[in-house]
Amino acid sequence: MTDLKQQKNKKTNSVKADLNIIVMPEEFKIKPPKKNNKKLFIIGGIVFVMIMVLVIVVAILLNSSTKTPVVPVETPTTPEKPVETPTTPTPTSTEPVETPSTGTLFPVESTSTSVSNLPTPPEIPIGSLITGTDSDGDGLTDKEEAIFQTSFRTPDTDGDSFYDGNEVFNLYNPAAHAPTTMLESGIVKLYKNTQNNYEVFYPAVWTSGEDKNSGDTLFLSEDTEKITIAVRETISSISLRSWYKTEFPDSDINKLQTYTSKNGYSGLQDEARLNTYIKEGDKVFIISYDLADKQTVWYRAVYGMILNSLKIN
Repeated sequence: MTDLKQQKNKKTNSVKADLNIIVMPEEFKIKPPKKNNKKLFIIGGIVFVMIMVLVIVVAILLNSSTKTPVVPVETPTTPEKPVETPTTPTPTSTEPVETPSTGTLFPVESTSTSVSNLPTPPEIPIGSLITGTDSDGDGLTDKEEAIFQTSFRTPDTDGDSFYDGNEVFNLYNPAAHAPTTMLESGIVKLYKNTQNNYEVFYPAVWTSGEDKNSGDTLFLSEDTEKITIAVRETISSISLRSWYKTEFPDSDINKLQTYTSKNGYSGLQDEARLNTYIKEGDKVFIISYDLADKQTVWYRAVYGMILNSLKIN
């Protein structure tokens, strides 16, 4: 019996020896794959960012569609008058334009009841007259600067060393170098009166007219002021002073002063220098500046220009 157990044990040991079972080390065992949580985290983050961007874009679009657009409002500013020197007007013709006395623009109602007798010139106190504003002190008021196309901030617009007022007095264009005349430049017109044989310059922007009863010539400004030329017949041998005493017996002749025009015509002028009397032969020419009940003299240079341009044929 004992022998049988020993034999059985031997057989068992022999089998184990033949099988030679080997146990694999732990590090060589195949481990099950772990779940990749990192990849899922990255994908989730990307999706979250895209959702946030989409939400922001939608919010911006909604905000811009509901917001009222703001239009910038420009504050209006008062434009300053130009300082630049005006350009010389292009002359339309170098030949004087004749305006016959019967071809004036319109007839004007008579301002006097008698053709032969003149109304007594008004007595205007010198101290009550006010000269219109002359910003640059060149002898032209600011209104006259516009007439002669010059700068009211520059006394010598064309830079030729002569004041603008001095050039107008001598019948030159103050906005162009001498010897360019105002007539050549077109800033004045030539008026010819064939009935009384005289001609004068007057501003191109003014209007010429004729009193239909007396035949007096009127040059009308854009304001209420005007300059009138009246012609009255007299005796050739009588002096201008004697004629004045006869026509204006109530006026003080001692207040008159002598006057000589650029063309050499001598005459008399009242103290305010608003009425000028020139006698040639059997005619007396009366050039008057009517202020229309105003006290401000805006067109004295224009008045002087008309006097100096007067030519009696």
